[in-house]
Amino acid sequence: TMSNYYSDGIEPVSFTADVDLTAWQYRLVSSASTGGSVRKHGGSFSTACPFPIGVLLNDPSAGQEALVKTFGFAKTAIMVGGCIANPGSWMRSGSNGTADPASLIASNVDCIVGRYYGPVVSSTGSFIGQIFFAPVLPISGSVLPAASGSA
Repeated sequence: TMSNYYSDGIEPVSFTADVDLTAWQYRLVSSASTGGSVRKHGGSFSTACPFPIGVLLNDPSAGQEALVKTFGFAKTAIMVGGCIANPGSWMRSGSNGTADPASLIASNVDCIVGRYYGPVVSSTGSFIGQIFFAPVLPISGSVLPAASGSA
């Protein structure tokens, strides 16, 4: 089946790739230590892993322009593991730059990056889907709506 990808008219923001991002297209990126640059995002929020600022839309080498969707609909690498990806599922940042379905926030370091808009996906694996990127840092132990589901 063919996925629908929505256009919201919100343009991506131009940054510089701090590292080689040629294999990181459609994954989450964070601010790099060099001003105006982005790097791979992977995992929970901490000093070592800043909050994700968006989804990388192209595949730049180090020093090249990196186009980042900082808000709105974006094609995104999604990993399905313990939770089903249902339309409307809340998504958290995964350890490898993916957006992963979330049903319970275990600590206040989980980065909720938006909501999933696509068909139900229950099989374990990764795919390119669409989320509405709108990051928030929830309170520890927050329970998310049932749309997240579990496998």
